[in-house]
Amino acid sequence: MLTFFQRKLKQANIAFAFLIFPLGIAALTWFFVARPLPEGEIKSVEIEKVEVNIKTKEKPWEPPFAYVVAAKVKNPNEKFFLEKINYSFEIKDENGKVITQKEGTSEIKEKEDKKVQEELNIEKKGQNLSFKITGTEWKRASEESGK
Repeated sequence: MLTFFQRKLKQANIAFAFLIFPLGIAALTWFFVARPLPEGEIKSVEIEKVEVNIKTKEKPWEPPFAYVVAAKVKNPNEKFFLEKINYSFEIKDENGKVITQKEGTSEIKEKEDKKVQEELNIEKKGQNLSFKITGTEWKRASEESGK
């Protein structure tokens, strides 16, 4: 025989079970069926052209050498823009040793071609120039423009 308190406790447990069961079914349904899918795919940034131009016109064969290096970067996405893109230019000598390196940050809107450029000064002749993208931060275009 159950006491009054034990009967009320058993009734409360049954009531909780009837509440928890439908909530569990609803949560599983949302998790597997109704969960929102991501909108679109982020395509990678395209590096189209890397250029080197000598800055000094007088005696360009004598050190110090001053170069203007530039890279054309394209964002092919329509729904995403690069809020922050970190890049690096490196000039190496004939042995592959890094002579100088310059890092920078820029922003590229959706469907935009952007030319990033830096000025590099070196004391000895460089052999190889490289351009690397070291980091990106993407953002959905509708967040920025309020669409």
